[in-house]
Amino acid sequence: SHQYSKNDFEDQYLKIYMGQGKDEEAIDLILNRIRKSSRYMPNEAWSLIMAYENKGKIKDLIASLQRKIELSPDDVFLYLLLAEANVIGQNFKSAVESYKKALQFMPNEVNIYKQLENPYQATNNYGGLIDCYEHIAEAEPENIDNYVSLMETYQRVGKDKEMSETVDKIVAMNQKINNGDVYAKIAEVYYWLKMYKKAVPFYEKALEYGAQGRDHLKLILSECYYKTGGYKKAKKLLEELIASPEDASYRETAKYYLRDINSKKVLSEVGKPLVAVKTGKPIKIDGNLNEQIWRSIKGAEFIFQ
Repeated sequence: SHQYSKNDFEDQYLKIYMGQGKDEEAIDLILNRIRKSSRYMPNEAWSLIMAYENKGKIKDLIASLQRKIELSPDDVFLYLLLAEANVIGQNFKSAVESYKKALQFMPNEVNIYKQLENPYQATNNYGGLIDCYEHIAEAEPENIDNYVSLMETYQRVGKDKEMSETVDKIVAMNQKINNGDVYAKIAEVYYWLKMYKKAVPFYEKALEYGAQGRDHLKLILSECYYKTGGYKKAKKLLEELIASPEDASYRETAKYYLRDINSKKVLSEVGKPLVAVKTGKPIKIDGNLNEQIWRSIKGAEFIFQ
């Protein structure tokens, strides 16, 4: 038989209070549950927030919480409940204000910073996100997922130095990663920084550990191989991708990459000025032969000078 917990009984009382329009009693019921911990545990507030959301009464809950705050302006848990309700109601700026008010009472509560992530993301507040991730990193220095989020946000705002430093911290925890998608994100940062040699082993690990978007990863890894002198590896990887892509749309892209790599290999080995006989125009070899230039010289006879 099912064993009912105290929370189960409280949730039934919650429904009764809601049905009778007794919002303050409903709020007090959950507040008493939340206050039992010295930490803020967001899950404890969930039954109240979702009960009102499911009834389409989230605005009523917000109004009731605001009234209670006027009477008890020093109750940190009221601000936290109000913040959670505003997130569900998509009032993200108001949610941020309430979370920040709560931080005045609980400045070291890492779970508040974790909850702030949602409204900051919704409002593209990257400065706020960075602040959150940095606080979480201080409290949880072994939290790899948080470092990955911090790294990606630094990348988004162009803070390459901070991004590189964060990648180094993740790499230092390499033995604890064992996640293909994390390896892929590390590789992408090194690629972004044009550190292709460093990117290669992480792209390889990403593929080994089953990262998502394998066709894309193979394309970029082939480019990194090429840029670090691994022509044979680049060609082999692209040929494999052409033969059996997970997404058929990548086959033509891989063919283009392979043709481009082949042409660049020949030209870079020659290392001399090139003249296309049919046009009589010199083509400068700079290691970045693009499709337009390739089309202009394909099939022409060359004189190497």
